[in-house]
Amino acid sequence: MLELSGWAWSVTEVVAVEIAVDEGPWETARLDERGPEPTWQRFTLSRRFEPGRHRIRCRAHDRAGRAQPGPGSRNSVQEIVVHVRA
Repeated sequence: MLELSGWAWSVTEVVAVEIAVDEGPWETARLDERGPEPTWQRFTLSRRFEPGRHRIRCRAHDRAGRAQPGPGSRNSVQEIVVHVRA
């Protein structure tokens, strides 16, 4: 089991963060508790990975109903590639 974690920010409260691995569905990450002011929001998601190359994408949603847009847009969905060893 590996834990994926990071930080999200918006001018209003971040209410959800989703993570997708490879071409799989978006999974909802757990948000840490935070104060009432807009600030960075820590998130985590634990999941199992098979050995090999994986593409991980992450997007945030805020209280105003905005979600990060797709690739090629300003402030687009973040994406990294990782290699998991057996």
